[in-house]
Amino acid sequence: MEDVVPLSELVNRVFGKIYYRENHPLIEYSTGVYEIDHNTLGLKEGEFWIIGGRPGAGKTSLLLHMVNSLSTSERLSGKIPSIIISTKESEEKILEKLVSAYYQINLNDNNDVPKREIERYISAFYNISESLITLTYQPKLSIDKFNEIVEENDAKYIFIDDIDYVEPKKRFIKRIADLTIEKKLSVVAASGLSSRVGSNIPRIYNLNNSLADSAKKVLLLYREVANYPESFEIEKNMIEVFIAKNNSGSLGKALLLFKPEFGRIENKTQTLK
Repeated sequence: MEDVVPLSELVNRVFGKIYYRENHPLIEYSTGVYEIDHNTLGLKEGEFWIIGGRPGAGKTSLLLHMVNSLSTSERLSGKIPSIIISTKESEEKILEKLVSAYYQINLNDNNDVPKREIERYISAFYNISESLITLTYQPKLSIDKFNEIVEENDAKYIFIDDIDYVEPKKRFIKRIADLTIEKKLSVVAASGLSSRVGSNIPRIYNLNNSLADSAKKVLLLYREVANYPESFEIEKNMIEVFIAKNNSGSLGKALLLFKPEFGRIENKTQTLK
């Protein structure tokens, strides 16, 4: 059963988080990935992040993982509000992905919910409704619409999935980079890569030039199965995250476990022995 966790694993998770917080006091809000936090110092206001990768590499999953991490963070002022702007999927679809990833509930099939799972389904949707996450579907996102969304919602943390569908793209990217500083926002956006990357490990020059220049931090994802479907099972479930640009620290790499049935990302050290 997915909801049964051995005590030894639970202790390791809790202790790891406490130890991590105590030893990384400069981190404002965690991305939910310890190795990324270690290099970047986590999510901060005034920064524009890009998550780049080929189709199937896990861009949306990592972006939603950050949202879930932020939504479970609390400071003295209370829960942290955030906005997800989707340019390619409806609010309902994004909600399903959030629930599926965080609570490990597979919502991708059309089967009836088993009776033994009904209470867990209801609890999952109730719990996520208590978070301060705003969802909006904007298939033709413009800079004016982005400004309107920011003004109407009291949130500093904004996630765009994905930025390749905005209009006009070059001007939008430049203005977003400026607005993150002017309005003290933290913006994380997913983006595809140039077809030139092929099956190779991605590099920053595979990213749109405007994005590469404007972003303060760039994460590039590589998942073996996206390029080699015949890969071994363990490789299919791993995502390599390359920190390709970082204005506040060093470059580096993180290795994540991916559970495709839930679209869920976990820290490798949290899950693997």
